[in-house]
Amino acid sequence: MAKLFVTVGSTEFSDLISCVTSHEFIIELKKLDFRYLTIQCGTLLPPNFGTVEHSQSLSITIYQHKETIHEDLKAADIVISHAGK
Repeated sequence: MAKLFVTVGSTEFSDLISCVTSHEFIIELKKLDFRYLTIQCGTLLPPNFGTVEHSQSLSITIYQHKETIHEDLKAADIVISHAGK
């Protein structure tokens, strides 16, 4: 039951968010047996926010900000973040 957490902080990394919400990426996560995808998308909601594929085999949570992401970091098996432009 692997968990992936993607975070961009307070920035707008639309390419990263678009990638991790794409149909192709979601399919690969399922193949790798990921069950949870949590995305902290910063100030920019993903362009395909309403069309992200949801299924019983992968729970997807997307949010802009919250007071702390400590619990998301702690719960994740893998964290993807930006490294600048």
